[in-house]
Amino acid sequence: MARIKPQALLNQSKRKKGPARISATTIFLCNLVVVSDCIVMSYNL
Repeated sequence: MARIKPQALLNQSKRKKGPARISATTIFLCNLVVVSDCIVMSYNL
């Protein structure tokens, strides 16, 4: 049991890290796009 649990935790952490990294990068890029759009709109006004 002790040997199986660490492996399961590592597999779960690996599975969770994949989508987490992608979502973090997508949110970061979306924030950059929104901020750039707001800056452009403020200059246009």
